[in-house]
Amino acid sequence: MNHLQASPHRERAAGAGATLLAGETALADLPLWAQVLVAARLLQRAALTLRREWPVPLGALVDAAIAAMHDCAREGGGVHRLRDLIDAARNERGTDAATAPVRGLLWYALDALRAAEAAQDFPVDATVTQSTLRALRELCTDARVVPLQLRVLMAGDIDLLRFACTEAGLHRYAALPDAVFLQLAPAHALTLIDPPPAQPSWR
Repeated sequence: MNHLQASPHRERAAGAGATLLAGETALADLPLWAQVLVAARLLQRAALTLRREWPVPLGALVDAAIAAMHDCAREGGGVHRLRDLIDAARNERGTDAATAPVRGLLWYALDALRAAEAAQDFPVDATVTQSTLRALRELCTDARVVPLQLRVLMAGDIDLLRFACTEAGLHRYAALPDAVFLQLAPAHALTLIDPPPAQPSWR
């Protein structure tokens, strides 16, 4: 029996707090396309928070990636259609230090997407999880982002997705039906803080 089908009400009662304490295990236990959706929502939050600082082409690329990740999660595949998008994201890496966090986030989110489809044929499930976590870490390299806030929001996504996938009876490699998307709260902008001042070299 798939572990996602066990005790859905107990899992929901555990809440995002328990999910946060579970760390990487909580993310890894989700179906792979649900993990992709977690990465997509990281991108959404970054776009809502930082878009006005980005060059227009980068904002358009992020929007296209978010839409593509949602579409592939619904279909359970289709990454082969995204070659131009993935190539563009690869070319963006390392091109501008000021926007490096979001460029890294974008790349690893798409890497999670690619791995989710590849896992249909090869044992690369862990790559989906690790790329999603790497996407999180890339965004946290922006000194204004509060890592704990981002992890709490991510834990809430994981908790809702776990419940929704359990209710839908989804196996690990299943596409996500609309019922799963309807369980998710809207993504909102992050609260940024002032970056810590640089310490003088003599201290």
